[in-house]
Amino acid sequence: MLNPPMAFLKIASGVRKATDKRPIELERINLMISEIVENLQAKFGDEVPSSAIGEEIMAKLQAVDQILAEIQPALSRALDFGVFHEINPTGGAVVAAMNGGLTDTTNLVEYVAADKPYVSLDAADALVLADGFMPRDIAMAPAFAAKFSALRGTNSEMKLYPNLAFGLGVSELDGHRAVVSNTVSAAGVIAVDTKVLAFVGDFSTIRWGVQKSINLEVIEFGDPDGGGDLKRTNEVAFRSEVVYGWGIANIGAFAVITDPSSS
Repeated sequence: MLNPPMAFLKIASGVRKATDKRPIELERINLMISEIVENLQAKFGDEVPSSAIGEEIMAKLQAVDQILAEIQPALSRALDFGVFHEINPTGGAVVAAMNGGLTDTTNLVEYVAADKPYVSLDAADALVLADGFMPRDIAMAPAFAAKFSALRGTNSEMKLYPNLAFGLGVSELDGHRAVVSNTVSAAGVIAVDTKVLAFVGDFSTIRWGVQKSINLEVIEFGDPDGGGDLKRTNEVAFRSEVVYGWGIANIGAFAVITDPSSS
């Protein structure tokens, strides 16, 4: 059992150690410490069990970690939309300041519905190789990936590309590191059909980095996003902002496969 002064010191030490690698602003950390102290005193009074302190800290951090876990996918999507299409991910509008997305490459391949999908992939590989780069990678829209996934052997029902997997994880397609994502076509985000089925090339020529990270902010009052007063609806908003940049070393390291018949 710990008395209030000792309990406070242990809570403060535990919270600061646990949040050391988490992007949480100092004001929020201090508020978290106060909330934990109040909760424990309400439960146990002046004698707080040591085990209860750790449990209370972990309960608080679980909520924070859940929010932080949503930030990385959001950043990845925003980066894709910028690098691929030079658009704002929130509304699909083209951003004039973004100069040089993968769709600007002159290495263009038009998919022909009568052909097998690997015909387009081979043609894209050839264009990238002709520019002096290795076509190691492919990012595909789900519809294009499905064409590969559906292919079976002539004399069997075995998949021709069993290692290809849907989702954001990296899999393998015909010697390429492959990912499948809706960000490739920007479907549902950009107003005009991009007709893009895939980007093929050397993705190591893309460099990006975080210029400034604004720590996780907790908004307890007001109407930050036009959804109504937070206090009135008994809600809390979490916000984290990141300023990031990217560059493409050589646009010739990429080819884009499009579907001209898409509408």
